Amino acid sequence: MKKSIIFLAAAIVSVAFAANASAQISVGAGYANETVIDKSIAKFEDGESGKAWSKDRHQLNGFYIEAAYNWDFASVAGGSLALQPGVRYYCLSSLTSNSRTNIKEDKNSLKSVSKSRISDHLIDVPVNVKYSYDFIPGTLKGYAFAGPVLSFGIAAKYSDIEKSKVTVDGETKNYSDISKYNAYTGKYFNEYYDEYEDKVVTDKGQDDKYKSYNMFDLKLALGLGITVAEKVDVKCGYNIGLLNRAFNKNSDDAKHAAHSNILYFGVAYNF
Repeated sequence: MKKSIIFLAAAIVSVAFAANASAQISVGAGYANETVIDKSIAKFEDGESGKAWSKDRHQLNGFYIEAAYNWDFASVAGGSLALQPGVRYYCLSSLTSNSRTNIKEDKNSLKSVSKSRISDHLIDVPVNVKYSYDFIPGTLKGYAFAGPVLSFGIAAKYSDIEKSKVTVDGETKNYSDISKYNAYTGKYFNEYYDEYEDKVVTDKGQDDKYKSYNMFDLKLALGLGITVAEKVDVKCGYNIGLLNRAFNKNSDDAKHAAHSNILYFGVAYNF
């Protein structure tokens, strides 16, 4: 945590320095795709890892919005080098299952809808070094960028919701089975119908058993873009997760690893 605070402080200082140097500010938005990879490697009785392993891959789609400063500080090989710190917010989600059931027989029937969804909300603080080259001065400029990204998870939400309408001998009852939790914080909410008690039971709280990921990650950013008429940027970038974000890296029977990579492309306007 101390390292993340140091990195964040360095990013803030960079932004402040750029602002004081009359840097150009830009705001932008676009499409984003996150790949979350979870791996488990089995432990055997002799303590050595073997070939018994599993890997889950989740693809989440969504959007991002960002603000950044661009400070040109040197001329190199006919182009310019710039420091480009900024802040970017991601909203990503994926519907992992969606099913419907409809059964009818005489006076009895069952209708149910079941959905499972995962979502991820992140705030990234990139500190990129950008090299730009004017192909047509004042009209078309190409650039490449790279640098570290400090990534902070806000909410990694998992939800399973099933709602049913059951009719038996003409009598209809509605049931719901809801399970939600935040994989960063361990906060959870469960609601289900207890048929023995004939009532809806609600359980909510916070428990480490629901935590899957650490909230902090360090990524490496790589990307390309073009600037049109000095005002409009069109860019594509890829952020590679460098840290193992698994909350529980070792258990009694397995070693766990989790990594997150983000591909994004969008447009920005330079003021």
